[in-house]
Amino acid sequence: MDTNALRDLLDKEPEFALHIARLVTQDLRRAIVCCGKMALQSPLERLAGYLIENADGGGTVRLRETQGQIASQIGTVREVVGRSFRRLEDDGLVMRRGRTVRILNREDLARLAR
Repeated sequence: MDTNALRDLLDKEPEFALHIARLVTQDLRRAIVCCGKMALQSPLERLAGYLIENADGGGTVRLRETQGQIASQIGTVREVVGRSFRRLEDDGLVMRRGRTVRILNREDLARLAR
């Protein structure tokens, strides 16, 4: 679709144009939050946030992603995710069993995630 055709569609369908504007706005907000986290948080802090965000009501996270995929989501590499998990375990904040992570100290983990 060329630029003129898209512009004509947006002019003729204001509801569609509004929907597109909302989607772009949501994506921009997510990008701004992501950039802020990357600039202001360490990988350990970002992993803590990831775990808090993905925990069920009982404080359990069932990992569906590999460490490499988690690393991509939080802006680091697999090795750093592995070290960060070990540190969280050593600090008594989480316990891992296979692909299940149990949050042992939610307050401290949330404080780490800021």
